[in-house]
Amino acid sequence: MVIDFHVHAFNPRVAEKAVEKLQACSGITPFTRGTAEETIQRFDEWGVDKGVLLSVATKPSQQRVINDWCAQQDGGRFISFGGIHPDAEDYEQEIAHIKELGLHGIKLHPDYQGFMIDEERMDRIYDAIEKADLPVIFHSGYDCVSPDLIHSTPERALNMIKKHPKLKLILTNHGANMMWEKELEVHAEVDEEEYNDT
Repeated sequence: MVIDFHVHAFNPRVAEKAVEKLQACSGITPFTRGTAEETIQRFDEWGVDKGVLLSVATKPSQQRVINDWCAQQDGGRFISFGGIHPDAEDYEQEIAHIKELGLHGIKLHPDYQGFMIDEERMDRIYDAIEKADLPVIFHSGYDCVSPDLIHSTPERALNMIKKHPKLKLILTNHGANMMWEKELEVHAEVDEEEYNDT
């Protein structure tokens, strides 16, 4: 079975607008106009059986709408993750809602949601996600929306991991997205620490 572990599609009400913004920011021509239906058509063309659907809440008021839509897509060709916004006062209730919906994890995007991956205000969010026994997936490294401020560098990600060693964590964009040399340095440092501890 072929699973694309990093798929973005959008509620049809916002798909075209979202794709236009992303295309303008990145300069990359998209393969779809952001709908679930077009994404499945591409799956068929490319021999992909399923995709892990990741949606980002760019403001707190979007959480419930996004999560309910993701739940409607779950099953069949999609394995859907939910989304929360770090500034939402009801983040604990929304994490519980994600769990109730049967979604498979939570997507966070430090650049679009305006947080550094290792900052203290995120600790309560990570603790709540860990308590719910859900994995969390992060964008890491460069993103066109914030070219001069990398919100999830390899060093910052490592800081967060050390504070939350039991959190089920996935860092996407392997190599920290345009930070490959730094990623290798951090891996070497971690490997040496583990060697010295044995």
